[in-house]
Amino acid sequence: MYYPPPYPPPYPPRRGNGFGAASLVFGLIGLLIFSWIPVLNIFIGIPVALLAVIFGIVGLATSGSRAGDGSGTGGTGLILGLLTIVIAIGMWAWIFDAT
Repeated sequence: MYYPPPYPPPYPPRRGNGFGAASLVFGLIGLLIFSWIPVLNIFIGIPVALLAVIFGIVGLATSGSRAGDGSGTGGTGLILGLLTIVIAIGMWAWIFDAT
């Protein structure tokens, strides 16, 4: 008697980290676009960088429950967000130096 072969096992679900990816995107946008333009870096660059920092922290916190998935993107977005804030404040200090 002929039996058909068993079905292949289903693929495991993808376990990405949306917060880490959002942090990385906000960090890149803030660093590459809005941190170098003098007026936009305070009004747009710093809020985008704060979103990158917040999403990076949440992404790192949720990566622990996902066995480390997304910790790289969350950490990178967090660092890029902090770097954007430092560059934006440095640009304002350099441009509007009163001494």
